[in-house]
Amino acid sequence: METTTKRRLGAIAGGIALACVAGVALAAWLSSGAGTAEGTSTTAVNSTIDPSGGGAGLYPGATVDTTVTVDNPNPYPVVVASISPGTSDATAGNCPAGTVTTGGLANPPGTIAPGATRTYTLPAKMINDPSNACQGKTFVLPLTASLASAAG
Repeated sequence: METTTKRRLGAIAGGIALACVAGVALAAWLSSGAGTAEGTSTTAVNSTIDPSGGGAGLYPGATVDTTVTVDNPNPYPVVVASISPGTSDATAGNCPAGTVTTGGLANPPGTIAPGATRTYTLPAKMINDPSNACQGKTFVLPLTASLASAAG
């Protein structure tokens, strides 16, 4: 009988040990934690517009294509929502302001990758009756581009 009692005690002890191990494992699965995270947004950097070619051969009443390059100095891609029309200023010698104008662009296709540039074509038109002082001059036409992040 002693052997049977030892077996029963051993079985009971084993069951208790198994229940304790299961209880510890169950407690590990119910663990939790709390805390915070944070993120900091970047600040948008303005792009620049530079002439990149074309625009030569203007004469009274003529329209020619001129190209501009828009850069994206931001760490994210952007789309150009618009490029404003431009009107020449008075920097071309004795040639009056407004002698040459450009059309604008609305929603041109494509994106500009971070740190990249994209070229756009605009029509440049000389007025019908410019001063003779406008011959052989280079006209500066201030433009403004509106850009938006191309998040997607």
